Order: sequence, then C-alpha cells, then structure tokens
Amino acid sequence: HDGSYSVWLTAQLEAWHVPERTLYWINSYDWSGRRTSDEFLSWLQPSRVIALGQRAKLWCREAGIENVVGAPHPQYWKRFRARESYPLREALL
Repeated sequence: HDGSYSVWLTAQLEAWHVPERTLYWINSYDWSGRRTSDEFLSWLQPSRVIALGQRAKLWCREAGIENVVGAPHPQYWKRFRARESYPLREALL
C-alpha cells in the first residue's frame, strides 16, 4: 500500500471544489481486518453516507444505514478507470 490513491482522491476533491474539511471519513475495517464499531453512528447522525467500495457498503447496511449511496473504491478507480469520471463526484455534488 503506497497511499497514492489518497493523493489522487484529494486532487479530485479539489477539482470539484469539495473541501475535505466538510467530509467525515471512516474506514469500515482496520488494518488487521477487524470491523469498525458503528456505535457512534447513532449520535453522529450523518446527513448523507457515501460508501467507497463494496466492503464499506456492506458495513453501512449492517450498521443500519438505510440511504447509503455507493461509489467504487478510489484505489480501484484510479488504477483501472482513472480517465473516466469518478462516480463519487455525482454522489457529492
């Protein structure tokens, strides 16, 4: 893991004029493969949830988030489809 997709994702957000400070990022699993607790979601009450990748979407469903919007994981998109418009843009704007 070299993290280069995070730099790519940051560049996409900047191009779309979406400040990262307006987003709340959560990993559905830690580096050891342990599922992240979803207990905080009851008090966080996000106005919108966008799951980046299938694992994140499944985690959201298991956490009881009903209106989750899915987008491909940025690492996949950068590697295989970087010349195409990333669907996260439509989900954010």
